[in-house]
Amino acid sequence: MAYDGTPEEVCRNFKNHAMDALNVILEKTFKNPKVDQVEAERAMHFFNEAFKQDWKEYQMQFTLYMGRAKLNLLIAQFGRCKEDCLEALKIKDQDEQMWLVLSKSRWHVEKWEDGYKYCC
Repeated sequence: MAYDGTPEEVCRNFKNHAMDALNVILEKTFKNPKVDQVEAERAMHFFNEAFKQDWKEYQMQFTLYMGRAKLNLLIAQFGRCKEDCLEALKIKDQDEQMWLVLSKSRWHVEKWEDGYKYCC
């Protein structure tokens, strides 16, 4: 049932599920700093499935990269976070939120100069 419909509908469905799972993680980590591993794996699965679809609309791609970068930051996958941020910034380079996530990913691995370069 998850794969029924046009590539646009399937991609949008997976994106919605991924963003919902990410929001659940963000709400839980606000109350308790430990990330729920099951929810994180579920969200990552939905993001990856959305990327597998053939629909390449720019805003959708940007949203998927942004969401997956935030998830990678939460689960301490800082290298993957940087990769997703850079891909998102290729699409929309004036997004302050992505620059902030990118800077945080560099800060966590103690690459201070990179973090400073990305935020200034």
